[in-house]
Amino acid sequence: MGKSHSTPPLAVGLNGKAGNFGAAAPKGFSLRKLPGALRRGASLLPAVRSVVNWVDMGWIILPGLGAAALLIVLFVLVTDGRYFGKRLTYWVYDFVGPVVFSARSEAKQWHALLVSIDLRGSESILDVGTAAGDLPLSIAGSPDFQGQAVGVDWSPRMIEAARREASRRGLEGRARFEVVDVRKGLPFAAGEFDVVFCLGLLETLPEPERVLEELKRVLKLDGVMVLSLEWYEQHLGTLGLGDLKVVPCRGHHDVVIARSSRKG
Repeated sequence: MGKSHSTPPLAVGLNGKAGNFGAAAPKGFSLRKLPGALRRGASLLPAVRSVVNWVDMGWIILPGLGAAALLIVLFVLVTDGRYFGKRLTYWVYDFVGPVVFSARSEAKQWHALLVSIDLRGSESILDVGTAAGDLPLSIAGSPDFQGQAVGVDWSPRMIEAARREASRRGLEGRARFEVVDVRKGLPFAAGEFDVVFCLGLLETLPEPERVLEELKRVLKLDGVMVLSLEWYEQHLGTLGLGDLKVVPCRGHHDVVIARSSRKG
């Protein structure tokens, strides 16, 4: 019986010798004997293999980098810049905040909170630090609400996202949004609002007491203020706010409901 011969695969290096695929080039083979187009194509094989290797690595590396970046963004938002600085926090909040805060609505939690406040449905409501406007939009979208819900935030991108959502839902008549830096004061008249919300903001500011005074200024007599964290009980009392009630709101914190006194 004659010897069987197997045909070696095409695996040629730039010098016409065997490449790294483990097969020998045919005897007498040279790239110079190939037509021009094939010669150029064969000479690119090592570069193509490098690109393929990098792509293979990318399928592993890129998802890992994406996950790490997402964790960093969430960490910065949750810790309010205590570890990476306020400037980075503000940049992350303004740049990715509209996507993060618009990802899902907490309308169910907001409606449960509104039950504790016992709204009539005709109130003027202010949400300071509204982000993408989920709270005012949830209130304005209630069938029985005929008042006015206003949301303010310092981030133009957040406010733009809130306005787009209000337009999409047809709520422009009952919900409006303004770009406001609360550290510089609120552009509203004294006693303009029946209810003032400020959740997750005061604890991030360097002088929360000053902002708290401004919130009290725009609140009507016998109005209701809703703040996050029980820590503010001592400050609320000095502003003539009483009848304090702590109620659960969202998974990560409770809120304080306080009513303005005519003696305050």
